[in-house]
Amino acid sequence: MRLLARFIPSPCLAHLPRGVRSSLALLLAASLSACSTSPHAPASLPPAPKANPNHLAQLSLQLIASMEQQQKWYAALSYLDAYRQQHGESAEFSLLRARALAATGRTDAARQDYAALAGTGLAAFGEQGLGLLDAKAGQTASALRHFRRAARLAPTNAAILNDLGYACLQNREWDAAREALYRAAELAPDNDRAWSNIAVYLLIRGESLRAQELMDAHHLPWDAQQRIRRLAAELGGSSAEHTSSPTHANSAEGTMQLPQPPLSQVFSGKESIP
Repeated sequence: MRLLARFIPSPCLAHLPRGVRSSLALLLAASLSACSTSPHAPASLPPAPKANPNHLAQLSLQLIASMEQQQKWYAALSYLDAYRQQHGESAEFSLLRARALAATGRTDAARQDYAALAGTGLAAFGEQGLGLLDAKAGQTASALRHFRRAARLAPTNAAILNDLGYACLQNREWDAAREALYRAAELAPDNDRAWSNIAVYLLIRGESLRAQELMDAHHLPWDAQQRIRRLAAELGGSSAEHTSSPTHANSAEGTMQLPQPPLSQVFSGKESIP
């Protein structure tokens, strides 16, 4: 009867016999049931899809990586703190935080995060990061060990091979430097950093004409060529050019030594992508 009261005023219902009221109630129920299955009835809205936490976490990491590419290191650290509160830690998180910490001078903390990547799909980048920190501190032998481990874990990663080749140049391991640098350059033909280091190698080995041809072929600007020549003189021990400004030499070293792996490496865990 409550169903009838929704559509017929109560005073009218009071004057109807009980049997009529029962019949009307059954008829109304049947009518409403028929309407609910009518093709012209408005369809009910499906429930809103739930956001995938893993997808949101991945988008957050990509946003942080974009900040790091723009060298917004402190902003990246702030977002990494927020990420950890919402999603916890992961290998990708540790790698991004290690880079930001290293860039902001917190070397010891960066080492801990790089070391935490051992045994994960990003272990090669942990070794690479530790190698870069050692190279910056002038610990060439230790840097070489880390770069060699990284190259074994990711033998087709051009950025890691380039770092290994440069460290071999610093340690005067000419043959090892040549192999690592040519591998890096052929794996990533558009990587001017690797070709620049090959030019350094050629100049050190006395192949000035080939070095000049290579620099011209890759359209390296005049100031970059001058930095390459100064660096080759420093690494090769040439007293004739060793008197050039150490500031320039350090600038060239920093330009060629510090890679920025593409996002596909950071998020996919596929170290083989150059």
